[in-house]
Amino acid sequence: MTSPIQVLESPYLKLQWGFPQEELEDLANEVEIAYVDIAQKVNDRGIAIYPQGVNVVTGQKWYLDGNTESSQTLRRVYVTGALAPGSTTNIPTNIGDHGMFTHISGVLTDGSNWWPLPFASNSANSSVSIAIGGSPEVITIITGSSFPAVTNSVITLEWIVGDVNFVPDT
Repeated sequence: MTSPIQVLESPYLKLQWGFPQEELEDLANEVEIAYVDIAQKVNDRGIAIYPQGVNVVTGQKWYLDGNTESSQTLRRVYVTGALAPGSTTNIPTNIGDHGMFTHISGVLTDGSNWWPLPFASNSANSSVSIAIGGSPEVITIITGSSFPAVTNSVITLEWIVGDVNFVPDT
């Protein structure tokens, strides 16, 4: 037996709004409705703010616990500086208690070329891995011994605020 497909409404704004022209009270009521509609749709969009070293609300809503209540996510950006070939670098997350990570990514550069983080190669010596764990919690970056010397990298973490009881898809 298959479940019906659930579709969430996208945060789309109308191009035109028919405001009343005769009665001031009708106009005030319609403006109030329009404002609430606009505010809800704007707030449902992802927030594209990526500050370094500060937790920021992403605007994402995660519905993972089998009911209609959403979980909020936060984002934090880290800049590592140089990473030597064949090295392991640990960076404190400094985010405190959190739920599941929903996004772990980044970019690396040697000043001329750019690679995604993590970077997979057909040789482990040319790969770069990223993991999060430990106590206190750290971001661990491991560069392969034949990977070029990294001059700079940026890492983005996003996570669910609080605990989530996951319900597997059936």
